[in-house]
Amino acid sequence: MGLYDSVSVQCPECGKPTFFQSKGSEFAACRSFPLTKCPIDVLSNINRHSPHRCGKCGCYFAVDERTRKPIKAAEADWVEEGVNSWYTRDPVERVATEGSSTKR
Repeated sequence: MGLYDSVSVQCPECGKPTFFQSKGSEFAACRSFPLTKCPIDVLSNINRHSPHRCGKCGCYFAVDERTRKPIKAAEADWVEEGVNSWYTRDPVERVATEGSSTKR
């Protein structure tokens, strides 16, 4: 477990805010940031539990770290086979197949 920072990200489909957790900062201390003002070190780990599912509309989404914008998971270049197969695949397999991805 441990401490983490939270980043508020709006669903790209309906706009409902969702909080993404990040342990990217060595100073993670339960801080909260809007996506537009998120420090780079926190942003580097923002997709650790992605894709997120919107509680309002059901859209699966992640964050494009380069543009700091929420994107539907199907549009993310690190989702190779669609949301369900990426999300349910074994975590070790996901890491092995993400070498050329946008995840850092």
